Amino acid sequence: MKVQHLLLRRNGENIIIEEDRLRSHLVVPVPTERGGPGKLVSFAGRHVKVDRYFLDGEYYAIAIERNTSNHEIESAIRSSGISPIP
Repeated sequence: MKVQHLLLRRNGENIIIEEDRLRSHLVVPVPTERGGPGKLVSFAGRHVKVDRYFLDGEYYAIAIERNTSNHEIESAIRSSGISPIP
């Protein structure tokens, strides 16, 4: 059973992350070293809690990295096309 998680990122971007099951948190990769030509970039992970958000009779998996309002969360759910939790 695939579950879509909506991540509201710090930079204002909203992305859908699909996992095999409902997660309690997502690990968001964060670059720890800037790479130049021929250099590798290493990544660390930032943990973001996943909440179940109730909207229009359905629950959605939402992870929030920034300060936001219910209106913004609901708008992001509707505009993203994310599927509810099965």
